[in-house]
Amino acid sequence: MPGTYFDAFPVHLVTTGALAALAGAAGTTADTRRFRPNLVVEGPADPDWLGRTVRVGGAVLRVEAACPHCVMISLPQQGLPADRGLLRTVHRDFGHAVGFYASVEQPGRVGCGDRVEPLAG
Repeated sequence: MPGTYFDAFPVHLVTTGALAALAGAAGTTADTRRFRPNLVVEGPADPDWLGRTVRVGGAVLRVEAACPHCVMISLPQQGLPADRGLLRTVHRDFGHAVGFYASVEQPGRVGCGDRVEPLAG
């Protein structure tokens, strides 16, 4: 459909640590709205979640891939001016990716304050 954008997986997770590291490297704010995540969770900049199953609240997610970013994050958005330097920083310092893509293995309710708990196996 023209004018619409879809991500590769149903869930995009970003950690507060990743946003803080990006803001520090870019010398600007890494406003969450630029990345359009489904979930922003407390956590380190680079958690060891890739390929793992995690529980967030009542949901179980399979962390499938790092989430690459394109020019969309640098375009002006409601209340945010263009920021071309942000994309350069993501590509130069973060290997093109901020956050993770995940699929849903078990649907469940997720609420503010829910922790991400890596599951065994």
